[in-house]
Amino acid sequence: MSWGPAFPIQSVESEPESLLAACLGIAILAIYLWKTILAAKHQIYRVNLHRISEAIKRCMKKNSELVEEISRCTQKDDIKTLEKMNEILDDVIQDIHTELQSKRDQCQELELGALHMGPLHQKWVTAPCTRRT
Repeated sequence: MSWGPAFPIQSVESEPESLLAACLGIAILAIYLWKTILAAKHQIYRVNLHRISEAIKRCMKKNSELVEEISRCTQKDDIKTLEKMNEILDDVIQDIHTELQSKRDQCQELELGALHMGPLHQKWVTAPCTRRT
C-alpha cells in the first residue's frame, strides 16, 4: 500500500473553476468579516455617541445651575451694597436731623432773646428763623 492522496492533486492553474471558487470564497469571507466588524464598530460608535450626548446634557444642566447660582450671588451682593448705602443714608439723615434741631434751638433762643429786647430787634432777629427754604 502506498500512502498518498485519495484523489489526484492538480495545480490551481490547470482548472479555472477552482481558481474562481477560491476567489469567491475569499471574497465571501472578507465580506462576512467586514460586515460583522463594521456592525460591531457601529454599535460601539452608537454607544459612545449616546454616552457623549448624555455627558453633554449633564454639563449643560450643571452649567445652567451654576449660572443661576451666580445670579443669586450677584443679587445678594447687590442687596448687601444697597443695605450699606441705606445705612450710610440713615446716618446722613440722622446728622441732618441733628443739625436741623440745633438750628431750631438756636432760632428759639434768638426769638426768646428778642422778646426781651423789644419790638424793633424782634423783627430783625426772628426773620431768618421763620424763613423756610
